Amino acid sequence: MTAIVLCGDAVTTTTLVLAFTWPRVEESSVVADQLPAVERDENDGFGSPVIERLIVESDPSGGSLVGWLGLDPRRTLTTAVTSSPYESDLARCQHRAWQNHAQLLGDGIAVLASPIRSVEAAASQMRAHRSVLGDIGSMGHPIAFIDCGRGLPAGPWVPSGSALVVLVHRQFGGPSTAAGPRVEQLRERFESFESAGHRPALVIIGSDPFDPAEIAAHLSQGDEMLSVTLPEDRFAAEVLAGRLGCSSRRLRRLRLMRAGRAASLQLSTVVRRSDGDLAVVDSQWADR
Repeated sequence: MTAIVLCGDAVTTTTLVLAFTWPRVEESSVVADQLPAVERDENDGFGSPVIERLIVESDPSGGSLVGWLGLDPRRTLTTAVTSSPYESDLARCQHRAWQNHAQLLGDGIAVLASPIRSVEAAASQMRAHRSVLGDIGSMGHPIAFIDCGRGLPAGPWVPSGSALVVLVHRQFGGPSTAAGPRVEQLRERFESFESAGHRPALVIIGSDPFDPAEIAAHLSQGDEMLSVTLPEDRFAAEVLAGRLGCSSRRLRRLRLMRAGRAASLQLSTVVRRSDGDLAVVDSQWADR
């Protein structure tokens, strides 16, 4: 599948926003057996729904999505990397592992969550890099959003087949003198990804104290660079984190989700399959 790797500030919230608002793959452009289905127990009544967008939480400091989304803590990245004898049939077991442990949210979205505790999360992430994440980066469908937390510069968890690396930078307001060092740290991380062969895109949250275009220009040094902006929307972030209630209709109309729709459209233009462009149609999160 096409893998989009995200790391930086507020990265779990940003991953959810992009996954929920990402343009959907045109069904007519995809052979049915290329789209994986979640395997379920025969008696659960759900059948085998098709996954179009997969969220993989691969944060070595520990995950949040089990709590945020009310997921089953017994089905995580840890169980995906430990449940199959990879050595005997690597490709087949990798493919089955993430399918069997991904949890369906609806609207073609599934989640492979990180374990909550950091020691277990770091161990599973390193094992997943050698198995599940490598498989995810090499397949054509579905789109996978890999949340790497704050990450390290050009960390080992960036799959070699990733279509896009996205750095997320959140501005906290205040004087520019206080915010300047964080921008320099962002530039250092950007340069480390470039030297590792990745050309990151940039998501900037907030517009104070620096204009987002100014930050992008500082990082790119005049070269072409894809940069998108999301607003600081605490209410939407609390809803996504499961701390506040909100109808899906209202959530779609919040500033963060509307801006996320525009950001997803921009980022999707640079995501390519090896055999051509992705055909897209509107998702349920489109502005209405």
